[in-house]
Amino acid sequence: MPANDLSNSPSPPQADAQIPPQVLVLDGGFGSQLEALGYAVNNYFKKSEVWSGGALIEAPELVRKCHQSFINAGADIIETNTYHLCIQKLCECRGYSNEQAESIVKLAVQIAREAISSSGRSVQLVGSVGPYATYLRDGSEYTGEYVKKPDFNEQIIIDYYLSQCRPLISAGIRTLVFETIPTLKEVECVGKVLDQLGPEVCAWIVSTCQVKIILIKGKVLDNKPKQKLFI
Repeated sequence: MPANDLSNSPSPPQADAQIPPQVLVLDGGFGSQLEALGYAVNNYFKKSEVWSGGALIEAPELVRKCHQSFINAGADIIETNTYHLCIQKLCECRGYSNEQAESIVKLAVQIAREAISSSGRSVQLVGSVGPYATYLRDGSEYTGEYVKKPDFNEQIIIDYYLSQCRPLISAGIRTLVFETIPTLKEVECVGKVLDQLGPEVCAWIVSTCQVKIILIKGKVLDNKPKQKLFI
């Protein structure tokens, strides 16, 4: 075919052709990996009820090794070890001041950053925030039963999330992941929290669902775009 004959050449891509989304690898279960490295998660859980977050107090070097193992396995995104690190539980069970409890959250951010820095790879760090059920410690992140209790109060949920998010943001985190949220009511609370945190903070939400986008309590999430919320 002559060099200037393009009649049989493949058509060039259209200007508005959709580019396939990039696939990013997230890290794995932190508690399981800590146990694989020899840390007795369940023993500490019985004492302070912050589960894998206890390693930040008792074995911070193992926390670093966990992050490093996920990065070495190819993770493009790692989460801070703060899912179960409930500020209020640290104060109640350990006798910490609020400032002391927040310092443990900030330590989690520091350790994760150090693991990324030592890896030599470009890895994104996001702040992990567990549901209100991590304060209740009754497994209700998989049932959502607490929203049916007579004393359920939306403001309590909002205050919980603000207390968990603010030390992460103070430590420089700008992307949060809200995990295992079982009810639409709690998702709505997260939206109100993000409004208070400001436009510079982004987030995604992970819900515990039965089928597709149906939440545990039977509510169906609509498909309307919500600023800063990615479900």
